[in-house]
Amino acid sequence: MKGAPGFLLAVGLGLIGALVNWLYLAQKARQLDHLDFVGITENVTINPGDRFREEHFLRIPVPQHAVGGLQKAAVTWAALDTIVGMPATKSYSAGEILLWQDLKTPAVTDLLDTLGPNDVAVGVPIDTRTVVVQNLNPGASVSFIVPRMGSLGATPVAGTTLPEFVGPFEILALGTRKGNLQLLQTSGGSSAQETTMTIRVKSINGAPEEKWRQLLDVMRQSNSQPLSVMLHGKTIGKKGG
Repeated sequence: MKGAPGFLLAVGLGLIGALVNWLYLAQKARQLDHLDFVGITENVTINPGDRFREEHFLRIPVPQHAVGGLQKAAVTWAALDTIVGMPATKSYSAGEILLWQDLKTPAVTDLLDTLGPNDVAVGVPIDTRTVVVQNLNPGASVSFIVPRMGSLGATPVAGTTLPEFVGPFEILALGTRKGNLQLLQTSGGSSAQETTMTIRVKSINGAPEEKWRQLLDVMRQSNSQPLSVMLHGKTIGKKGG
């Protein structure tokens, strides 16, 4: 019996030690869990107007216990594809973490602000049954698929040969949306009338470019029925092609 208290004390100390060890390991595990954010890589300087490229960025891991409100304010690595190709609105240097707030561009209230002296903005009805509008953003390049001749509402103009698709054109707006959808949603904004796409059309020697003439023929012959859209890659058709 004399050894019983000592034995119980030893067992109790052992349990306490095990508990302390478990708490320590659990804390270390939480510290190892991290969330990756988008930062600027070394030897890179980005100026306002420069387009973001994937090689500009590196992962900046932040322990989960220290993330706090940063997850809402900063761009996570999982959202990298969203910002590649976007223009910078400020200067960046190595080591900076990208913040959503810094990616917001001033609201465009007038399409004239986006047009050059030889540009015009033209609205085109689009078929939302064949394209997810949320996947399109102003600045992207698209072409329009020409309906089959049998589905056109009028007889083709004599001597007119229509291609299978017309473009590319640069998107200026989708309905009332003139910027990136994710940035719009992050700032609490919304959009409407996205069944109409506004595109950039260039004038050459005072006359609209040929691809616009082709698209106008398609719209006239189809009684302006909504058109299907092809989205081009980021390196195709800059500034309306």
